[in-house]
Amino acid sequence: MKMRTFVTAAACAALMIGTSMGVYAQENGQTQLSLPVDNVVEGDVPSDLDYQFILTGENGAPMPADTNDAGDAVLTIKGAGSGNFGAITYTEPENYTYTISEQMDPADHYTFDGTTYTVKVRVFSDENGQLTTAVSADNGDGSKADAIQFVNKYEAPSSHHHHHGGGSESTPEAAVPSQAVSVVETVPVAVASGGEGSGVVGASKPDESGVISANRGLGANKGVRTGDNSQMLLYGGIVVAAAVLIIIWVVVKKRKNRE
Repeated sequence: MKMRTFVTAAACAALMIGTSMGVYAQENGQTQLSLPVDNVVEGDVPSDLDYQFILTGENGAPMPADTNDAGDAVLTIKGAGSGNFGAITYTEPENYTYTISEQMDPADHYTFDGTTYTVKVRVFSDENGQLTTAVSADNGDGSKADAIQFVNKYEAPSSHHHHHGGGSESTPEAAVPSQAVSVVETVPVAVASGGEGSGVVGASKPDESGVISANRGLGANKGVRTGDNSQMLLYGGIVVAAAVLIIIWVVVKKRKNRE
Protein backbone atom coordinates (compact mmCIF):
# COMPACT_ATOMS: atom_id res chain seq x y z
CA MET A 1 0.00 0.00 0.00
CA LYS A 2 2.85 2.38 0.85
CA MET A 3 4.56 1.54 -2.45
CA ARG A 4 1.47 2.44 -4.47
CA THR A 5 1.16 5.74 -2.60
CA PHE A 6 4.78 6.53 -3.37
CA VAL A 7 4.36 5.75 -7.07
CA THR A 8 1.26 7.98 -7.31
CA ALA A 9 2.96 10.87 -5.55
CA ALA A 10 6.02 10.56 -7.75
CA ALA A 11 3.87 10.50 -10.86
CA CYS A 12 2.11 13.70 -9.77
CA ALA A 13 5.46 15.37 -9.07
CA ALA A 14 6.70 14.37 -12.54
CA LEU A 15 3.61 15.86 -14.16
CA MET A 16 4.27 19.15 -12.36
CA ILE A 17 7.93 19.17 -13.35
CA GLY A 18 7.28 18.27 -16.98
CA THR A 19 4.18 19.02 -19.00
CA SER A 20 0.77 17.47 -19.51
CA MET A 21 2.07 15.61 -22.57
CA GLY A 22 2.82 12.31 -20.90
CA VAL A 23 1.56 9.68 -18.54
CA TYR A 24 4.29 9.00 -16.00
CA ALA A 25 5.19 6.34 -13.49
CA GLN A 26 8.18 5.81 -11.15
CA GLU A 27 9.21 2.58 -9.55
CA ASN A 28 12.38 0.71 -8.57
CA GLY A 29 14.91 3.22 -9.87
CA GLN A 30 13.27 3.63 -13.27
CA THR A 31 10.63 5.81 -14.82
CA GLN A 32 8.10 5.24 -17.59
CA LEU A 33 6.50 7.63 -20.03
CA SER A 34 3.58 7.13 -22.41
CA LEU A 35 3.15 9.84 -25.06
CA PRO A 36 -0.46 10.85 -25.86
CA VAL A 37 -1.96 11.88 -29.22
CA ASP A 38 -5.18 13.82 -29.88
CA ASN A 39 -6.95 13.18 -33.18
CA VAL A 40 -9.40 15.87 -34.33
CA VAL A 41 -11.64 15.20 -37.33
CA GLU A 42 -13.49 18.09 -38.97
CA GLY A 43 -16.41 17.72 -41.36
CA ASP A 44 -19.42 15.43 -41.71
CA VAL A 45 -17.47 12.19 -41.95
CA PRO A 46 -19.56 9.36 -43.50
CA SER A 47 -17.81 6.69 -41.40
CA ASP A 48 -14.98 6.48 -38.90
CA LEU A 49 -11.56 5.64 -40.27
CA ASP A 50 -8.66 4.06 -38.45
CA TYR A 51 -6.06 6.82 -38.11
CA GLN A 52 -2.47 5.70 -37.63
CA PHE A 53 0.31 7.64 -35.91
CA ILE A 54 4.00 6.75 -35.88
CA LEU A 55 6.51 7.26 -33.06
CA THR A 56 10.16 7.15 -34.15
CA GLY A 57 13.13 7.32 -31.79
CA GLU A 58 16.43 8.94 -32.74
CA ASN A 59 19.93 7.72 -31.89
CA GLY A 60 18.80 4.59 -30.12
CA ALA A 61 16.25 6.27 -27.87
CA PRO A 62 14.23 3.80 -25.76
CA MET A 63 10.95 2.70 -27.40
CA PRO A 64 7.74 0.99 -26.32
CA ALA A 65 7.86 -2.79 -26.16
CA ASP A 66 5.55 -3.21 -29.15
CA THR A 67 7.17 -1.90 -32.34
CA ASN A 68 7.02 -2.76 -36.04
CA ASP A 69 9.79 -4.17 -38.22
CA ALA A 70 11.25 -0.69 -38.71
CA GLY A 71 11.52 -0.24 -34.92
CA ASP A 72 8.71 2.35 -34.82
CA ALA A 73 5.70 2.34 -32.53
CA VAL A 74 2.25 2.57 -34.15
CA LEU A 75 -0.82 4.05 -32.50
CA THR A 76 -4.25 3.50 -34.06
CA ILE A 77 -7.18 5.75 -33.16
CA LYS A 78 -10.60 5.04 -34.64
CA GLY A 79 -12.26 8.28 -35.70
CA ALA A 80 -11.88 11.35 -33.55
CA GLY A 81 -10.42 10.80 -30.08
CA SER A 82 -7.25 10.33 -28.09
CA GLY A 83 -4.76 7.55 -27.47
CA ASN A 84 -1.34 6.80 -26.01
CA PHE A 85 1.70 5.06 -27.38
CA GLY A 86 2.96 2.14 -25.32
CA ALA A 87 4.95 2.92 -22.20
CA ILE A 88 8.63 3.76 -22.67
CA THR A 89 10.93 2.72 -19.80
CA TYR A 90 13.94 4.85 -18.88
CA THR A 91 16.69 3.65 -16.58
CA GLU A 92 19.39 6.29 -17.04
CA PRO A 93 19.40 10.09 -16.92
CA GLU A 94 19.65 11.25 -20.54
CA ASN A 95 18.08 13.47 -23.17
CA TYR A 96 16.13 11.72 -25.92
CA THR A 97 14.48 12.90 -29.13
CA TYR A 98 11.46 11.43 -30.92
CA THR A 99 9.25 12.36 -33.85
CA ILE A 100 5.51 11.74 -34.10
CA SER A 101 3.66 11.94 -37.40
CA GLU A 102 0.48 10.71 -39.02
CA GLN A 103 0.67 7.92 -41.56
CA MET A 104 -2.41 7.68 -43.81
CA ASP A 105 -2.89 6.58 -47.37
CA PRO A 106 -4.58 9.17 -49.62
CA ALA A 107 -8.38 9.02 -49.49
CA ASP A 108 -11.03 10.85 -51.49
CA HIS A 109 -12.29 14.08 -49.91
CA TYR A 110 -9.89 13.79 -46.92
CA THR A 111 -7.09 16.19 -46.04
CA PHE A 112 -4.75 14.60 -43.51
CA ASP A 113 -2.55 16.54 -41.12
CA GLY A 114 1.03 16.57 -42.34
CA THR A 115 2.59 17.91 -39.14
CA THR A 116 5.66 16.14 -37.77
CA TYR A 117 6.14 16.83 -34.07
CA THR A 118 9.60 16.75 -32.51
CA VAL A 119 9.40 15.52 -28.93
CA LYS A 120 12.27 15.91 -26.47
CA VAL A 121 12.32 13.85 -23.29
CA ARG A 122 14.70 14.78 -20.49
CA VAL A 123 15.32 12.02 -17.96
CA PHE A 124 16.89 13.19 -14.69
CA SER A 125 17.04 12.47 -10.95
CA ASP A 126 14.80 14.50 -8.72
CA GLU A 127 15.70 15.77 -5.20
CA ASN A 128 14.90 12.34 -3.80
CA GLY A 129 17.22 10.59 -6.22
CA GLN A 130 14.35 9.15 -8.24
CA LEU A 131 14.36 9.19 -12.04
CA THR A 132 11.73 11.42 -13.55
CA THR A 133 11.01 12.95 -16.95
CA ALA A 134 10.20 16.30 -18.49
CA VAL A 135 8.71 16.51 -21.96
CA SER A 136 8.59 19.30 -24.51
CA ALA A 137 7.48 19.32 -28.12
CA ASP A 138 7.45 21.60 -31.14
CA ASN A 139 5.46 21.62 -34.35
CA GLY A 140 8.42 20.93 -36.58
CA ASP A 141 8.96 24.63 -37.28
CA GLY A 142 10.49 25.47 -33.92
CA SER A 143 7.30 26.75 -32.29
CA LYS A 144 6.28 25.17 -29.00
CA ALA A 145 3.32 22.77 -29.01
CA ASP A 146 1.00 22.53 -26.04
CA ALA A 147 -0.24 19.13 -27.16
CA ILE A 148 0.47 16.55 -29.82
CA GLN A 149 -2.66 17.12 -31.83
CA PHE A 150 -3.52 16.23 -35.42
CA VAL A 151 -6.40 17.89 -37.28
CA ASN A 152 -7.85 15.92 -40.18
CA LYS A 153 -10.54 17.31 -42.47
CA TYR A 154 -13.26 15.72 -44.55
CA GLU A 155 -14.98 17.73 -47.28
CA ALA A 156 -18.17 16.13 -48.58
CA PRO A 157 -18.43 15.99 -52.39
CA SER A 158 -20.63 18.70 -53.84
CA SER A 159 -23.83 17.60 -55.57
CA HIS A 160 -23.91 17.94 -59.34
CA HIS A 161 -27.71 18.11 -59.43
CA HIS A 162 -29.78 21.12 -58.42
CA HIS A 163 -33.34 20.73 -57.22
CA HIS A 164 -36.03 23.37 -57.45
CA GLY A 165 -39.58 23.77 -56.14
CA GLY A 166 -41.60 20.56 -55.82
CA GLY A 167 -38.51 18.42 -55.61
CA SER A 168 -38.27 18.00 -59.34
CA GLU A 169 -34.83 17.94 -60.83
CA SER A 170 -34.22 20.59 -63.40
CA THR A 171 -32.46 19.72 -66.60
CA PRO A 172 -30.62 22.20 -68.75
CA GLU A 173 -32.58 23.38 -71.75
CA ALA A 174 -31.40 21.95 -75.02
CA ALA A 175 -29.70 24.46 -77.22
CA VAL A 176 -31.99 25.49 -80.10
CA PRO A 177 -30.04 25.67 -83.34
CA SER A 178 -30.47 28.89 -85.23
CA GLN A 179 -32.42 28.68 -88.49
CA ALA A 180 -30.14 27.71 -91.31
CA VAL A 181 -29.53 30.47 -93.82
CA SER A 182 -29.02 29.45 -97.44
CA VAL A 183 -26.03 31.10 -98.95
CA VAL A 184 -26.61 32.06 -102.59
CA GLU A 185 -23.54 32.28 -104.70
CA THR A 186 -23.45 35.39 -106.87
CA VAL A 187 -23.47 34.43 -110.51
CA PRO A 188 -21.71 36.80 -112.91
CA VAL A 189 -24.17 38.45 -115.33
CA ALA A 190 -23.17 38.70 -119.00
CA VAL A 191 -24.52 41.57 -121.11
CA ALA A 192 -24.82 41.13 -124.89
CA SER A 193 -23.23 43.94 -126.85
CA GLY A 194 -25.84 45.45 -129.20
CA GLY A 195 -27.83 43.76 -131.95
CA GLU A 196 -31.11 41.98 -131.84
CA GLY A 197 -31.85 40.23 -128.60
CA SER A 198 -29.36 42.25 -126.58
CA GLY A 199 -29.95 42.25 -122.86
CA VAL A 200 -29.16 40.31 -119.69
CA VAL A 201 -28.05 36.76 -120.23
CA GLY A 202 -28.42 34.10 -117.58
CA ALA A 203 -30.51 36.05 -115.07
CA SER A 204 -32.61 33.75 -112.91
CA LYS A 205 -34.73 33.86 -109.80
CA PRO A 206 -34.34 31.74 -106.64
CA ASP A 207 -36.57 28.70 -106.41
CA GLU A 208 -39.00 28.13 -103.53
CA SER A 209 -36.17 27.16 -101.14
CA GLY A 210 -34.47 30.52 -101.76
CA VAL A 211 -31.44 28.91 -103.43
CA ILE A 212 -30.50 29.44 -107.06
CA SER A 213 -29.79 26.13 -108.69
CA ALA A 214 -26.40 25.84 -110.29
CA ASN A 215 -27.86 24.74 -113.62
CA ARG A 216 -30.40 27.54 -113.87
CA GLY A 217 -29.83 30.88 -115.55
CA LEU A 218 -26.43 29.90 -116.93
CA GLY A 219 -25.40 29.70 -120.59
CA ALA A 220 -26.74 31.28 -123.82
CA ASN A 221 -29.69 33.63 -124.07
CA LYS A 222 -33.04 31.92 -124.61
CA GLY A 223 -36.26 33.17 -126.28
CA VAL A 224 -38.92 34.58 -124.01
CA ARG A 225 -42.23 32.79 -123.89
CA THR A 226 -45.19 35.15 -124.53
CA GLY A 227 -48.04 33.02 -123.29
CA ASP A 228 -50.86 31.23 -125.20
CA ASN A 229 -50.18 30.92 -129.00
CA SER A 230 -53.92 30.64 -129.86
CA GLN A 231 -54.55 34.18 -128.63
CA MET A 232 -51.83 35.54 -130.87
CA LEU A 233 -53.34 33.84 -133.97
CA LEU A 234 -56.74 35.34 -133.18
CA TYR A 235 -55.33 38.84 -132.91
CA GLY A 236 -53.42 38.36 -136.17
CA GLY A 237 -56.56 37.24 -138.03
CA ILE A 238 -58.52 40.27 -136.87
CA VAL A 239 -55.78 42.62 -138.06
CA VAL A 240 -55.68 40.94 -141.52
CA ALA A 241 -59.48 41.05 -141.90
CA ALA A 242 -59.55 44.73 -140.98
CA ALA A 243 -56.89 45.47 -143.56
CA VAL A 244 -58.86 43.64 -146.29
CA LEU A 245 -62.03 45.55 -145.44
CA ILE A 246 -60.19 48.86 -145.65
CA ILE A 247 -58.78 47.98 -149.09
CA ILE A 248 -62.25 46.97 -150.39
CA TRP A 249 -63.73 50.21 -149.04
CA VAL A 250 -61.05 52.30 -150.79
CA VAL A 251 -61.58 50.51 -154.15
CA VAL A 252 -65.37 50.91 -154.02
CA LYS A 253 -65.09 54.61 -153.20
CA LYS A 254 -62.77 55.29 -156.13
CA ARG A 255 -65.21 53.65 -158.58
CA LYS A 256 -68.10 55.79 -157.39
CA ASN A 257 -66.06 58.93 -157.85
CA ARG A 258 -65.33 58.02 -161.48
CA GLU A 259 -69.00 57.50 -162.33
